[in-house]
Amino acid sequence: MQFKNPRSARWTKWAVWSLVGLLAVWGLAWLVVPPLLKRAIEKSATQQLGRAVQVAQVDFRPWTLELTLHGLRVASAAGDAAQLQVSRIYIDAELQSLLRLAPVVDAVQVDAPQLRVAHLGAGRYDVDDILARLQQPPASAPADPQRFALYNLVLKGGSVDYTDADVKRTHALRELNLGIPFLSNLNAHRDVQVQPQLAFVLNGSRFDTAAQGTPFTQSRKTDATLRIAGFDLAPYLGYLPPSLPVRLQAAVLDADLRLAFEQSPAPVVKLSGNLMARGARLATADAAPLLGFDTLSVQLDDVRPLERLARIQSVEMTGPRVDIRRSAQGRLNLDLSLDKGTGAAAGTQPVASTTQSAWNVSVQRLSVRDGVAAFDDASTSPRATVTLAGVMLDASAIQWPLVQPLKFSGSASVASRPPQASLTFAGSAMASAASATVTVSRLALGVAAPYLAQYLRPSLSGSLSTQ
Repeated sequence: MQFKNPRSARWTKWAVWSLVGLLAVWGLAWLVVPPLLKRAIEKSATQQLGRAVQVAQVDFRPWTLELTLHGLRVASAAGDAAQLQVSRIYIDAELQSLLRLAPVVDAVQVDAPQLRVAHLGAGRYDVDDILARLQQPPASAPADPQRFALYNLVLKGGSVDYTDADVKRTHALRELNLGIPFLSNLNAHRDVQVQPQLAFVLNGSRFDTAAQGTPFTQSRKTDATLRIAGFDLAPYLGYLPPSLPVRLQAAVLDADLRLAFEQSPAPVVKLSGNLMARGARLATADAAPLLGFDTLSVQLDDVRPLERLARIQSVEMTGPRVDIRRSAQGRLNLDLSLDKGTGAAAGTQPVASTTQSAWNVSVQRLSVRDGVAAFDDASTSPRATVTLAGVMLDASAIQWPLVQPLKFSGSASVASRPPQASLTFAGSAMASAASATVTVSRLALGVAAPYLAQYLRPSLSGSLSTQ
């Protein structure tokens, strides 16, 4: 004969009823929480934003604390379109949130958010009403910052359409992806490194960035990278002030930069990496060509903007072209800052003196290849034109302020009727003195004929070679 232990039976019965109660609570929460939460989100968000907010569906799994919102939509001011819509928002909370009395979330994922913003002109936007509501001061005094621990923050497939009525253009941001593996301001997690990643395509130009840092420690140390491939500036030229004496007509930028920041105790910002500009074209206010180049590559060793220090390893330019013109009235197109009537800088005021130290800049190597310099002088009769082609320039040990000799050398050819003239030069320079050796071979004297026509008859011809 077997006898049952009354205590064991009570524990078994209690465990069974506890399990049944837990399952009942889970089932009730699974059925009741989604419609209640859906209604609460729509009501509260609509009151906060002043726009109709809708959620298509809410899913909640109380046994894993997983919450999913489907089809979030914020209406436009007119209510006939969506200002913002999100395909899915997924949140996976942890039971630690109850123990720490602070949100601890294992994963947050936002899928396919789509935002539409329009600039209506005169500094007005179609979201001004929302911003005004969000900027209202809180009714109560601000409390201590909310503690939190967030893991695996992901935004996938985002897009933004920004329509600007002033320049009559719509800017398109596509393939927006953001990932932050960990972010927390809890005391136990303050020293953990954060490694966010951001990538997107803006008007067809691809951007890719990454960073790592400890934003909640006293040093706030951060290391970031920025990669830009084929960033075309053409869509943004309409934002340049029309009063500028020089107009940028075209340029494409590439960048691979590294940024380091640390607060120890004074802030230190260091920038290094490579910058490249391609196909740049500058013109004067009347759209006449002024300056352009095929490529400009700059390799940065150590640039510290807060300390006004720049260490540049190399600057390389290929295919530069400069067009210098003098009008019949004797005004050079390079004279961009002087007002024609007064000779004073147009629209400028005297600049107050400052005690801020000047920049300290050094460039180890400067290289210019295949340059062209064209000079057109309409103030002479006949008109004088000179073109230097194949311009080559090399310089080293460049430093400003100049504390050591700057060494340079180069060559060019003077485009004229045969024989072709050539020019070579080499030398060094300091702040107070310079020396150079210049060699000219077979320079046609006819180049100077327009300037001597009123003094010499008949016209000047022949060639000159000298050193």
